[in-house]
Amino acid sequence: MNDSLRLSLPHVKKVLVLHDLHADADNAAWRGGMLARAHGGWLRVLNLGRFRSAEPARQRLEPLAWRLQEHLQIAVLAQALRGSVSGELRRAAEEADLVVVRAPSGLDAATGLHPLRIAQLAGRPTLVVRTPATAAYRRVLVGAEQDAAVERGLAAALADGKELPAVAPLHSAPALLQRERALFPDVVVLPCTQSPSLARRFLALTKTDTLLLPARPEARARSRMADAMDTAPPVPGGPALG
Repeated sequence: MNDSLRLSLPHVKKVLVLHDLHADADNAAWRGGMLARAHGGWLRVLNLGRFRSAEPARQRLEPLAWRLQEHLQIAVLAQALRGSVSGELRRAAEEADLVVVRAPSGLDAATGLHPLRIAQLAGRPTLVVRTPATAAYRRVLVGAEQDAAVERGLAAALADGKELPAVAPLHSAPALLQRERALFPDVVVLPCTQSPSLARRFLALTKTDTLLLPARPEARARSRMADAMDTAPPVPGGPALG
């Protein structure tokens, strides 16, 4: 990996795993733990719900947390919270660099929310795990609409650093899938803000782990400011906006 890319890597020290008590979510937790260990970080395994008691979920997660902590030698916190799923997710994500979920199957997994919605609510890169967490990511494919510098940095932060991320133009889901099947990447990085329908279709068809990138915080702040300016009443005597 070149030095300029290495310097641009984001921190992935605080990893949040959303766990719905499914066996596949255990695998997602191991992937999250491997990434946290690679960056000298820690792991939070969280079950969210609205109605059922939190105690059975907590009892289910505690042995997993102990195994992760023992084998990976990282700090692991297991929790079960009850309340507004979207509200608790937002609060939990404020303390995270990366959110990890299992791939949806049947009804949407983890929180009852589609991964795209999870990424949007969390405002954090969200890793959708499908494959066994047995080895570090090595080969990464980045779907990019324009400049892929940020996406490449995030991709490299996921991988072991032995290969530079490959970049594919983000024209359509079939085109990206074709590129994926040619390169056999371990993980695909997919911006999901500008083309949510493309991202949703790709997620439905791919069998590869996928990192969803929501709008960056500064972009969301600019968007909210623009919306406020568009809806604000005109200032008496002030200049007209048009």
